[in-house]
Amino acid sequence: MREEIVEILVKCKTRIGLAVLRIVCFVLCAICILLALQGGIVFFIAGCALGIAGYYAGSYSQVEYEYTFCEKEIDIDAIYSQSRRTHIITLDLTKMEALVSVKSDKMKEFENRQLAVKDFTSHNKENRDEVYALIYDGGFKVLLEPTERLINAISYVSPRKIFKA
Repeated sequence: MREEIVEILVKCKTRIGLAVLRIVCFVLCAICILLALQGGIVFFIAGCALGIAGYYAGSYSQVEYEYTFCEKEIDIDAIYSQSRRTHIITLDLTKMEALVSVKSDKMKEFENRQLAVKDFTSHNKENRDEVYALIYDGGFKVLLEPTERLINAISYVSPRKIFKA
């Protein structure tokens, strides 16, 4: 039996709106704390709330996805601000219907199906040719940016379910 572990790190495009929101929240937080020094507890509470909002807006503006292939499963984790990891989903490849390149002609067979879409790509327009859709048995479609090594590892598990462009 072939034992292989493949890990891929996909850095997402920075979300500009959340980065700007972070700066605005921290500026308003500083203003509220300065006003709280003048004797207002309401400003102190508002400053704390804005500081917390700025922290979370900043952490969600920088996201990386990690795909880990091991023993017929793909684990997808999100890494926020290069410090906090959250496990998102585990995909059992025995339940996979197909792994199709988005620019492939085979993708037209799956376009009319009502599938929920889970997007774990970098959202860069330059990388749109490298995006694959993993059609899963549970009625949803997972968008990934796999490398050739990951595609080869998946093709060892189910070779007839992979359709390249």
